[in-house]
Amino acid sequence: MKIKALFGVFLFASSLAAQVQIGKGVQVGGTIGGISVVNCPTSTTLAACYALLPSTGGEIDLAAGVYQGISIAKPNVHINGAGMPIYNSLTGIPTALVGGTIIQHSLSFTAASTSGAMISNLGIDIGSAVDPSTVENGIAFPNAAGAAADNVTIENVIVLGNAYDEADHA
Repeated sequence: MKIKALFGVFLFASSLAAQVQIGKGVQVGGTIGGISVVNCPTSTTLAACYALLPSTGGEIDLAAGVYQGISIAKPNVHINGAGMPIYNSLTGIPTALVGGTIIQHSLSFTAASTSGAMISNLGIDIGSAVDPSTVENGIAFPNAAGAAADNVTIENVIVLGNAYDEADHA
């Protein structure tokens, strides 16, 4: 079977292939329990890995490191990090997250994409070291036209903001 060319590389795989490597270390690992899985190293953007998911969603497994936030418009998207980070200061005021998997800036979901969303084992960093001047949502699930977030799971996630009212924006 022929796999679509990404990053200028044509790949071929048999139906028995367990993983297909797609440029810059991104691996489409087939499906697990019917869910498409994309392994995303830090050398690739979260947006590029998200683009590899089908319209029905799937799982993105992020390596430890730093990624930029994105807007999710597909349902059933699971974003799984390699570990929850910690604050850069445990005695003073923290300004950034360190270690583990970190998404800087907002991770937002559209009204159509909230169904089945899962975020786990990572941190969202919009602390003052990342963006000292903007108050933004760390994780956003909008409520457009009365649409409710359905079957959403958030586990082992830390969010660091940069304003006193940031709790309203997490």
